[in-house]
Amino acid sequence: RTGNVQSALLQEIKQTLFTSYPTTDIKGDGPTVVVDFSTIKVEIAPAFLDEAGSRVISDWNFKTWVCHTKDNGRYSLTASIAEAKYMTQINQSNKQHVVALIKMLKLWKKNCNVPIKTIALQMMAERFAPMWHFRNAEYFWADWLIRDFFTYMVTQKNKSDVFPNTNELLEFGDDWLSRAETAVAVSRKACEYEKKNYNSFAGEQWQSLFGTMIPEATYSPIYTKLSYKNAKYRLNLANTQLLLFINGWLKRREIICYGILFR
Repeated sequence: RTGNVQSALLQEIKQTLFTSYPTTDIKGDGPTVVVDFSTIKVEIAPAFLDEAGSRVISDWNFKTWVCHTKDNGRYSLTASIAEAKYMTQINQSNKQHVVALIKMLKLWKKNCNVPIKTIALQMMAERFAPMWHFRNAEYFWADWLIRDFFTYMVTQKNKSDVFPNTNELLEFGDDWLSRAETAVAVSRKACEYEKKNYNSFAGEQWQSLFGTMIPEATYSPIYTKLSYKNAKYRLNLANTQLLLFINGWLKRREIICYGILFR
């Protein structure tokens, strides 16, 4: 191979896959080859073992080199196992909120066509969760979790973070800022509607962010015993549907939330 060898490698993988799946949309996207099946989108990132790191896949120090096709091509060192273990640690120490939040943010990104990398959303969520005031609360605070994250996200314009164990820098940029500001306003409005028990209005607001797969408020006997968040605010039906969505629909589809696939 000559020239941009990283791009050439991804094209070879694309052609090989196309032989097996001739009617499927297959394309290169950054460090991955994206195979868009009718029910699921699979992203394949070819990787090469870093000889200086561990050869045991489960080790924190297991590292690989992946392709980047921009600027005539280059290889980038990644530590996906370290990223996954860091995610698990942050998630477990924050009442499992991090994974649930990232799943919702991925849906928001898709539904609202937000120009931001999923890995940037993941990093922001990992930063946000430990400082969230209600980090030890249960899932039925999901509406406030989402509202408060979007408020935090707006403060992250043009900031950056580093990947665990490689110190590779990821710039967040600000192309997504206007959509995040809209999400702040919408989620605040939804929470206000929930506070007043305007369930259908709240459901409409959540749908504008996450799509119609989240239903508007409907009665569910599952949560009748959870009548109040505290002495003032009802756990109303629109929020109940949001919770059921996080814990049901997304879990059944086992959406992956971390690693090199989303860079």
